[in-house]
Amino acid sequence: MITEKMMMTTETILMSYYFDMSEWLEGNKIINIDIIQKSKDELLDMLKSDFEELSKEDNNDYLDDLSVSIATLEELSEDNYQKIKTKVFSWEPKQ
Repeated sequence: MITEKMMMTTETILMSYYFDMSEWLEGNKIINIDIIQKSKDELLDMLKSDFEELSKEDNNDYLDDLSVSIATLEELSEDNYQKIKTKVFSWEPKQ
């Protein structure tokens, strides 16, 4: 069962993939087009790969959040993933 906390964690992780975060922090919404166009399965493969790479270096809170996001995405249908993507994509940086 997917909890609200799991969804919030997943949305936050996805945000960091969908947008250039250094630009976001400056108030600019720059989209990572190659990532936003990926299917749920393609993005899931990317997250799993990143998890494997990062877990070699250090275990930290980001890895915990990434793990939650992977588990959440594995449970979601493609349609529900598209709804989350649309929601996150609608976010705007604060200036």
